[in-house]
Amino acid sequence: MKYVLLFTLSLLWHLSAGAQAPTANEDGYFDPTRDPVLSTINGKVRFVQSEEVIVRAADIRLGKLNSVETFDKLFLNGHWYFTCECRYSLDPDQAAKVYLRLKGDENGNYFADSYWVACIGKPCGSCDWDVNTNDCFCKTDRPGEPGEPGDCNQIWSDEPLLRKVKLKPN
Repeated sequence: MKYVLLFTLSLLWHLSAGAQAPTANEDGYFDPTRDPVLSTINGKVRFVQSEEVIVRAADIRLGKLNSVETFDKLFLNGHWYFTCECRYSLDPDQAAKVYLRLKGDENGNYFADSYWVACIGKPCGSCDWDVNTNDCFCKTDRPGEPGEPGDCNQIWSDEPLLRKVKLKPN
């Protein structure tokens, strides 16, 4: 009898926990605090949402960041990060790379954290972040000036970077 009672209580707890918040498919929105960006599927960490949805959810508060060129995931210093490379102000001499830290749960899901770093270069064709020194650097020469190193500046924030968006745009 004791085991039947424990099983019933466990079942009720799981049902009530699962019914607390709607998922992205139920309400038609991607909410990065509720819906995972990455999930462990068959032993591999993979994106759950499409690139298009995540790029639209990127509420990048750096002014004129646009034209996302690459979109990836990266494991650094014990954390998964969502990364994207883009242009700043549509200027090919101004590169930007953003690293958004993700926080995991016990089920292998990774949600948007509020901590992020952006490396913005002027002039630089491609910025990156050196995790050993915690500094940004220019990976390529100054555009149009071979052999001249470019400059990248680091911006970090603990304000949310991804925002809630509709799964299907209007």
